[in-house]
Amino acid sequence: MEKSLAVQEDGVRVCEKYACGAIQVASTVGCTYWIVTADVRNQVSATDKTLKVLGQLRTTYTKTGPKQFATILLVSKELLDPLHSIGNFKADCRSDIPVETVPTTTYTSNS
Repeated sequence: MEKSLAVQEDGVRVCEKYACGAIQVASTVGCTYWIVTADVRNQVSATDKTLKVLGQLRTTYTKTGPKQFATILLVSKELLDPLHSIGNFKADCRSDIPVETVPTTTYTSNS
C-alpha cells in the first residue's frame, strides 16, 4: 500500500488530491485475485449529514496467499473534500483466472 500512497499526479500524491479509501482483506484459502467495490459519497452540507452517492469504485487486486492480509487502496477521481467519504465496501476473493487487468481501478461517476 505504501507504493500506492506514493503515486503522484501533477506532482501531488493521489490521496492528497482525490477522495481515497482503504480496506484490509484476508482469506483462509488464499485468492487468485480480489474485486473490491465501494461507493464514493458526499455529505450534503456541514449541517445536513445526509449522504449522496457520487459514484462507484471498482478495484482489482493481485493474488494473496492463505491467511495473508492485504490493504487495498481505492482512489476515486472526486477531488478531495472534507465532506467526501468512501463506504459500503464489498470484497470478493476470487479463485478463477481474471479476464481483466489486475490490478486496476475504475471510477464511475453518477453525474
